[in-house]
Amino acid sequence: MQRRLSSAEVDELVTQHASGVTINELARNFDIHRTTVMNHLDDRNVSRRQLVRKMTDEEVATAARRYGEGLSLAAVAAEFEVHARTLAREFHLAGLPVRPRNGWPNRD
Repeated sequence: MQRRLSSAEVDELVTQHASGVTINELARNFDIHRTTVMNHLDDRNVSRRQLVRKMTDEEVATAARRYGEGLSLAAVAAEFEVHARTLAREFHLAGLPVRPRNGWPNRD
């Protein structure tokens, strides 16, 4: 069953977003899908925040060296306290190859 937010709940969603709560957190807090959160923000003409990088260029370079030494993507990601998919995205943006693993497509 689809959950509908009241106008007051949407007001609260917008307020929480403005205070820094992420779209995924809002979806959990209000028990709705993240797409619904984005639709409510769009309906209220609220600009969404840009993706904030979790790693610096220097950290990506260091992580790439560790990965090149044979460590798994998950092991290197754990060292930098990021999710393996975050590290894979950073490698992809830097033009670095990622070894295919457990059904993850190689995104060349």
